[in-house]
Amino acid sequence: MKLFQAYLEDRQLRWVSDRAIPLDCSDNIGRDTREYELFKKIAGQKLYGDSEYWGLISWKFEHKCQIPVADFADYCADRFAEGYDCTFINPMIGNEAFFMNVWEQGTYAHRGMEQIALYLHRTLGYRTKRWMSRDCFAMCNYFVANEKFWTAYFAFVDAALQNLEREARQRSPIGMIYQGNAGYGMDPCVTMRPFVIERLLSTFLVSDHGLKIASYPFSQSHYQKKFGRQMGDLMHELSTIKKAGLAQIPGGKDGVFFEDVGAISGAEPSPPDHLRNWGRGRKPFLTSTGVSILTFDDTAPFFLSDDYLAFREAADSTSV
Repeated sequence: MKLFQAYLEDRQLRWVSDRAIPLDCSDNIGRDTREYELFKKIAGQKLYGDSEYWGLISWKFEHKCQIPVADFADYCADRFAEGYDCTFINPMIGNEAFFMNVWEQGTYAHRGMEQIALYLHRTLGYRTKRWMSRDCFAMCNYFVANEKFWTAYFAFVDAALQNLEREARQRSPIGMIYQGNAGYGMDPCVTMRPFVIERLLSTFLVSDHGLKIASYPFSQSHYQKKFGRQMGDLMHELSTIKKAGLAQIPGGKDGVFFEDVGAISGAEPSPPDHLRNWGRGRKPFLTSTGVSILTFDDTAPFFLSDDYLAFREAADSTSV
């Protein structure tokens, strides 16, 4: 297995694990390029050599996931020994707990994402309206896989991009959203394209691919560590209840947001009790104020800066 870890500047090498292969991505800084172009570079140049499994994480991995790279690498190795085709880790455990799927999350984070999701659903049949538990809800695209997975994943994503690029050339409303600004606070210049690609991984995971997938399991204590005991317990309970609710609906019915409480895809007269309870638990937070809580799910980059390191050094030397 080869695990690459991308970095943009030499100062970021301090955050690259000795369990990973440093990958200089300083030339991958366009408004619409992110990890997908690096995936294609690794695959096209066969940088993984003769390794059966390979993947890419960023220099921010431990900052975002709050676990050592070595823990994830060991988990991957164990799953591959059991015959899995892909393992992934979702750093955004709070977002998974709060949202039906990655596309619903996108409607809160990026204006126009809902229209793109609907377009992909209608034109390609991609399951952008499907419920997603922590077994397939993935953000940041931290995953490791074999060639069978990569081949199918590339074909899936490329089909979506070809259609969206055509819309962009035609300057259609969907095309203008796709190539327009994503409104991302940490990078105000980036377009919608990378955020669409990010969500296509989860959509691929719920497609009929026939592959064996494993998601890194986070304990309740990890939720508490990230959000504090009270909020951490709520996040963990919401994630658990949502997964239990989907188990009551074989496959998790497509095409429903929880607010459509009258029926689930026209089948049941009302949502299963677990999903009704999940909706009750998340509802108070689905406001502009409540959703802002989820910014804690994506820890501020200040904690990786030289200013923060200097602050910690000064703080450690301060006696009270």
